[in-house]
Amino acid sequence: MKERDYSISLLRIVAMFMIVGCHIASFLNNNIIAMILNVGVEIFLIISGYLYSNKVIINNKKFIVKRSKKIIKPLIVTTLMYIVFAILTKKIINIKAIPFLLCNFQGLNFLISAIKVPQIEGLSHTWFLTVIVLCYLLLILVKELEHRYEYKYSLRGTVLLILALVGLDLLFIPLGIQLGYFLTFFVGYILGKVELKITNKMYLLSTLIMISSLGIRLLGRHFFDGTIFYANIIAIFTQILLALWFFFSVKWFISKFIFFDMVSKSDIVKILDSYSFYIYLTHYMFIVGTLSVKGFINGTFLQLIAIVIFTIFSAIIVKFIDSIVF
Repeated sequence: MKERDYSISLLRIVAMFMIVGCHIASFLNNNIIAMILNVGVEIFLIISGYLYSNKVIINNKKFIVKRSKKIIKPLIVTTLMYIVFAILTKKIINIKAIPFLLCNFQGLNFLISAIKVPQIEGLSHTWFLTVIVLCYLLLILVKELEHRYEYKYSLRGTVLLILALVGLDLLFIPLGIQLGYFLTFFVGYILGKVELKITNKMYLLSTLIMISSLGIRLLGRHFFDGTIFYANIIAIFTQILLALWFFFSVKWFISKFIFFDMVSKSDIVKILDSYSFYIYLTHYMFIVGTLSVKGFINGTFLQLIAIVIFTIFSAIIVKFIDSIVF
């Protein structure tokens, strides 16, 4: 039996805090910090691809039903809770968006710009859940192809495969189709396949690449902000590189320092990891939209405290209901 990879739990927590931090930075109008932290989704995608790289899918139908249920069930609970909160506070919401959320179609417009999907602003961040379910569907196809052609991953073949995926993504961007999220997922998948050992030299190289990508991102933002070139090419690819650096960093620090290894195995990490998905689901409704704390509470400090308290309270509720509902 393969030994548990404790770095994944720590990475999930890092990704969750980065997503929440990004949204809070935007709430505080600190766009630079928001831009740097806006990499949590890519970390989640890399983790997901990595985790499924060496898992065998015995029954495709059972696999996709089980994975979809694990994602959509708490999404439905969160959506219903949002509706209840809106009713109790006498707030107006976009009811046209509710069917899309309940079917997990709310993220289709993030993938195909021609598709217009109505949104509930405080739940618009859940577009990621649409993407990850589609990644699982593609995963089934990839697993079938690997089995049929007995494909073996080599370093050279991996580099060529990633370049092919990048080329495919660039090909579809002018058509308004964003494949960068699928690219990110399968970069993580390939990393798991090649079982890459993160040496000191490799980590140093990844750090230099990360610093360079941040420089490119800042320059791109300055000269090309508001363009397709910046949003769909510079932003997406620099975020993938930054997410990879965080992935390498957590694994490298755990392998090199006993303190980080102990932290990754601690009870607090286990607890935070078990709540990370629910915190991700619930936090945004209190930052933007009709349920934003700005509409109830005055003063930035008190608003931030309220966001934390309401998020924890809501995450506990959603997790509890999710655990007792079939």
